[in-house]
Amino acid sequence: MVVNTISNEKESEDDGARIRSAAISHDIPLFTSLDTVEAILQVLESQSFTTQSL
Repeated sequence: MVVNTISNEKESEDDGARIRSAAISHDIPLFTSLDTVEAILQVLESQSFTTQSL
């Protein structure tokens, strides 16, 4: 999962574009809004996960 927020600075904007492009190219979930990330984390935290040995 990649969290990459947008910035108004030119250097940060170029870096961010590269980061977002790489995430998309590698099928990695990409979020650009902290509100969305917070909502996803709340959902994940509310789930109970279990593991089983093979």
